[in-house]
Amino acid sequence: MKAINTALIGYGHLGRFHAQKIVALDLSNLVAIVEPSKAGQQTAKDAHPNVLIVNSIDELPANVEAAIVVTPTSFHFDLCKKLIEKNIHIFCEKPVTDKLEDSLTLQSLMKDKKLVFQVGHSERCHEAWEQKGLMSPYLGAGAHLRLDRYAAFKGRATDVDVVNDLMIHDLDLLRYLLGQDPVNVSATGFKQRTNKWDHVVAHFTFTNGCVADITVGRGHVHEVRSLEGSSEHGVLRVDLMNSQIQIAHKEASEIKVINYTKRDHLLMEQENFYRSINEGSTPMVTLEDGVKAVKLIDAVLRSLETKNVVNL
Repeated sequence: MKAINTALIGYGHLGRFHAQKIVALDLSNLVAIVEPSKAGQQTAKDAHPNVLIVNSIDELPANVEAAIVVTPTSFHFDLCKKLIEKNIHIFCEKPVTDKLEDSLTLQSLMKDKKLVFQVGHSERCHEAWEQKGLMSPYLGAGAHLRLDRYAAFKGRATDVDVVNDLMIHDLDLLRYLLGQDPVNVSATGFKQRTNKWDHVVAHFTFTNGCVADITVGRGHVHEVRSLEGSSEHGVLRVDLMNSQIQIAHKEASEIKVINYTKRDHLLMEQENFYRSINEGSTPMVTLEDGVKAVKLIDAVLRSLETKNVVNL
């Protein structure tokens, strides 16, 4: 399989890890890094002395076939638009854009392009989801789902609210696991550490009777990343931090515990991206998936601001 000449757009905290994966894989060649800051350029040069470091995507060499966009979300639209115009395959970290209209524009620009556009919803990579058949009784029609994701304040990503920063993970997971979109959402929250929403609870309803509550926070006293599903069959809990599935079936005398293996999500995502380019296949998370997640972000934020239920 052909190694894809790849450019990394953004060499910040997450960008450095993406660079390591590009180098580690046989399916990719790291040929350029785009980083506007002088400090970032020097750090990139120290780590990758044989890679071209440039200020903007306008300076990318002609041999670049694919790009990984790992910048603050507010830059995603302009960067992805230019990359599409250059006929370069795109792997964009989530959320795909910070405005719904921009994500819809990207979707429109991609219609006549034979390009792969993958979005970085990495929580789909947990080995736990390979047990979806085992989980289905607790995630089916009429089930109640609870997804929690919160941690102590770390001072990062304060340019966006906690819905864009953290809830985005669980909005995509919700769609992925249930295989459908919610019909409405109501949300409440607080602005604690910043002038943006820092703690949010969102309640979703589905046509099959499922309800789901997502709680996210970035000023908590401890860290939690988990999913719970309750139904007439019992209770399922997936501890995403400790890689463990727990099931309390109504007819079982003991709780069933399944430990699963932690994976390198970035490596898996990138490998899928390059294979999709080589094979002309659909990536694991499509631009359409990314747009639908942004639609849910938009609905949650509108509910927070208006204090009303938002229909989808």
